[in-house]
Amino acid sequence: MGCRDGTLTAELAGAGNFLVHGLDKDPAMVQKARRSLRVRGLNGRVAIEEASWRGPLPYPDNTVNLLVVDDLPGLLTDGLAVREILRVLAPNGVACVGQRPAATARALPPAEFKALLAKAGLKGFEMVPSMGAWAKVKKRPDPRTDEWTHFLHNPGRNFVSNDAVVGPEGAKQLRWLNGPYYFNAPPGLISAGGLVFTGHMEWKPGGKFVQWILLARDAYNGCLIWRRPVDYYNPEAMVADGERLYLPLAGK
Repeated sequence: MGCRDGTLTAELAGAGNFLVHGLDKDPAMVQKARRSLRVRGLNGRVAIEEASWRGPLPYPDNTVNLLVVDDLPGLLTDGLAVREILRVLAPNGVACVGQRPAATARALPPAEFKALLAKAGLKGFEMVPSMGAWAKVKKRPDPRTDEWTHFLHNPGRNFVSNDAVVGPEGAKQLRWLNGPYYFNAPPGLISAGGLVFTGHMEWKPGGKFVQWILLARDAYNGCLIWRRPVDYYNPEAMVADGERLYLPLAGK
């Protein structure tokens, strides 16, 4: 947020297989950042948009895994509401907030910056001494949510969720959509630790079976985490515990 010429935005994209979205209120800076990204060949993985800090951020609730603000005092002055940072962060997501003083302004000492964060309503943050006046905050999962760790919810095979967040109305809301969009058999789905695991058969044109594919996606935004071929797939034998995924590698 406040990406300026897109330098930090591009560096974040180059640090791994990430989708990165930069925001800035200055139209000239947005165009400059876009030109820089085209030169670096990062179009598609990185996008830059113009945004105002006085309204809602352009993201649904609970979707952003990492949010970086390197000029929090400036954005707060321009109307940013800290509740918007917390709203868009996904559970277990992290916000890194700091300051970038203008050439004529002095940097706030860590104690003053900490007081600024508290006054803005940011709670549960951790100061990062090695980076000067920076802080990070991690959004905790809602304790009312439930996981689906087995084919039929849990080891008791009682396929009724204990989730108290979604509810009947929430079930009508589409959060994200991704393929494959057709199956020749029930694909199975389990979810734990903020990930959704599914498997499907991969086919060549003409109907020739190629292999089984196992997918892991972020449960909150649908981004692909990994895709792996497997020799055998039985959704009823797949189990997740938040740290690991267990499944047989052969039919016997």
